[in-house]
Amino acid sequence: MSLRSFIITIVLLAAQSSSAQIDLSGEWRFALDPTNAGVTQNWYDQSLREKIKLPGILQSQGYGDEISTKTPWVLSLYDRNWFEREDYKAYTKPGNVKVPFLSQPPRHYIGPAWYQRDIEIPADWRGKRIVLYLERRAGNQPSGSTAKRSAPPEVWSPRMNSISASSNLANTA
Repeated sequence: MSLRSFIITIVLLAAQSSSAQIDLSGEWRFALDPTNAGVTQNWYDQSLREKIKLPGILQSQGYGDEISTKTPWVLSLYDRNWFEREDYKAYTKPGNVKVPFLSQPPRHYIGPAWYQRDIEIPADWRGKRIVLYLERRAGNQPSGSTAKRSAPPEVWSPRMNSISASSNLANTA
């Protein structure tokens, strides 16, 4: 994952009424999927146990691996062997690893992650086309990668609905 903030902003819109929306920020159910088993094990049909706040960064909420000298950074460091330098020896011990980044993340994770949230669709949305927007943000600005899913009116009904989404923070470097 890059050093920029990874924030998911999710908005559910009723397409026929541009002002009608449900703010989905807040607490979501969550799970890391380092073995990529979520799809084959139908995690979308199960209730995930962990909790995470969205928008938010999973690493800053305590998820992911502890930073170590073996952390596979997506961006290159100016000195790949920084941990061998004498002035960094004190910062290479487990639990006290510090790398020469301007802003070192508190944890590190590369791979799929699952997010779930229950939402209630208002009765006056019955029969309307509803669009789910998932947006990746860098700080407060959209990063340009937005996913949009539309479902026919019979899929979303005026009742409690469950959303399950997987995001793969794969290392593409």
